[in-house]
Amino acid sequence: KRMAQASYIGQYVQELLRKSNETIVLVGGDFNDYPWSDTLSALKGEETLFDVGELIGPEERYTYIFDGNAFQFDTILVSTQFPLEGIRAQILHINTLLDRTLQFSDHDPVLVDLSIP
Repeated sequence: KRMAQASYIGQYVQELLRKSNETIVLVGGDFNDYPWSDTLSALKGEETLFDVGELIGPEERYTYIFDGNAFQFDTILVSTQFPLEGIRAQILHINTLLDRTLQFSDHDPVLVDLSIP
């Protein structure tokens, strides 16, 4: 199901961008999958969406910790024609580093600031 959903959304985004190269598309959420997975690849398409997590240093690029292993499951994707210099991204580690009894959520939020041209 996940792959079918990602493919459908990816094709929808491609159609939006094909209609207008000025369209800015942002797709975000808890995809509960790894950035390198086939599912996220299908969603991003070839040269369609860019994972803003790639702008964050690898040591900070996690939103969830399970059994001591850190993963990025929460992702924000932006259409690739958006200028990279207009994107600032960070992951706010306000949950994962806390004891579970003190967490608001088991995931950390991803924050993106877009300077729209």
